[in-house]
Amino acid sequence: MKYLFLFIYLIINSCQAQKATDYENKVYKLLNEVFERKSENSSSNNAYININHNLKDSAKNLDDEILKKLLVNANSKNNIYLPKDILDDKKWKQTNTDFLISTFDQNKISIPNLIFCKNDNMPNNKIYLKNINAVLFYNHYAILSIEIQPGFNSISLFKLEHEKYNRITTITNPPLGYE
Repeated sequence: MKYLFLFIYLIINSCQAQKATDYENKVYKLLNEVFERKSENSSSNNAYININHNLKDSAKNLDDEILKKLLVNANSKNNIYLPKDILDDKKWKQTNTDFLISTFDQNKISIPNLIFCKNDNMPNNKIYLKNINAVLFYNHYAILSIEIQPGFNSISLFKLEHEKYNRITTITNPPLGYE
């Protein structure tokens, strides 16, 4: 009986670890595609991302009002149909965001222009270190919230089509003049 309980415990823990790995793999796939190099000849396209993150709290890190605004904005775009459940902000907040460790792994990035580092390792003090605040996945959609500069965030909605994440819409917080 003791071995049966131990076996069940190991199975449950292994399933939880697999979910976290699935989430992590989705995060790295999204980051690789979002930051894919546009110009192979220029180093100015490098994106420096803070190696430390708190993605396990992504649902808390993304403000409810900002999430609603993003979904309303996406729904109002011409020629885009979004299923009703995708527009339900509460469903987004209930998704799995288990990330095993609180630092990004540079080895899981397949593009040369996405660089994880710490503030004290920045190559130039004129370049801002971006922070990934939240990554949420729901069905074939993803939300990515990035702090571009202190106090300025970019929040984007993507759809996974043909194994690629395509941007549907982006909003900023605080809003820019055209939003």
